Amino acid sequence: MKLISITANLHSFKGELNWTDPTRVRLVFSDGKSLRVRVASDGESVILDDLPLDEPFDMGEYGRVEVHDFHNGVDPLLLSSEIATLNAILDGDGRMIGLAVQRIEGIAFCLWNYGDELHYGEFGALLAYDWEPQAKPMIGPPIMLE
Repeated sequence: MKLISITANLHSFKGELNWTDPTRVRLVFSDGKSLRVRVASDGESVILDDLPLDEPFDMGEYGRVEVHDFHNGVDPLLLSSEIATLNAILDGDGRMIGLAVQRIEGIAFCLWNYGDELHYGEFGALLAYDWEPQAKPMIGPPIMLE
């Protein structure tokens, strides 16, 4: 299975896009399945579903939310990599706080919730955050796409 597209809802304020903290990210795979990652309402975990991204919308003086191609912002090589598994990222309490895209060759690409914001990067970037000892993230079980 390969990843064929990564798109994201990004916040735009005064014409400047926030590429650092997407509000939602959608992954589409070569088998036709998709997965959307977003922060849950508890502010600590994530929700995975197969819904589309939000359509662009205006927030008045607070900017806009837009849809953008995101793969060049994360890792251009990710789209050419064969994906071995998709795994949950769990905190010390077993709460799902992210998603690890495990490549057959190469380092895992991760999306995770930290501070009520969605972040992304390689697994080392995830571990580099200042996690509370009980919240230290770990790779969990595989996620099956429907």
